Amino acid sequence: MSRIVDKFLGVLGVEVEEEEEVMEERDVLPAERDGFNRTKKNNLVGLPTQRPTTVMLVKAKSFDEAESITRQIKERRSLIVNLEEADKEEAQRMVDFLSGAVFALDGSVQKVAFSTFLFATSNVDVVGRILEDEKETSISKLMPWTKK
Repeated sequence: MSRIVDKFLGVLGVEVEEEEEVMEERDVLPAERDGFNRTKKNNLVGLPTQRPTTVMLVKAKSFDEAESITRQIKERRSLIVNLEEADKEEAQRMVDFLSGAVFALDGSVQKVAFSTFLFATSNVDVVGRILEDEKETSISKLMPWTKK
């Protein structure tokens, strides 16, 4: 019926503005069409990723190797250093030098076995102690750096 009125007004020269109904279109979930408004919960939990800790095994024979070992400590790698084949004086110097490097990085030094030491950086927690037996205690008296 409104078309007849629009034609009549058009013949008379009266312009009629048509109102258009604007519908907002949006994506409607199937659940909303059914009358249910569900919220989807995310059950995923992000876990922090951590770079794996590297522990290097080194058998040092002379103090000349101390610089390359210290570079590894500076890169936050923990080391187990075996000094059995090193001269007593050089082994003492190496333990002192590496202990200073680990101390500067808030790390720790622990004796693991006869002439073998763990130089752990601050990102490694060392738990427990290895108790020395009587045989090793008598041998360790020969090496001055093993005294407590």
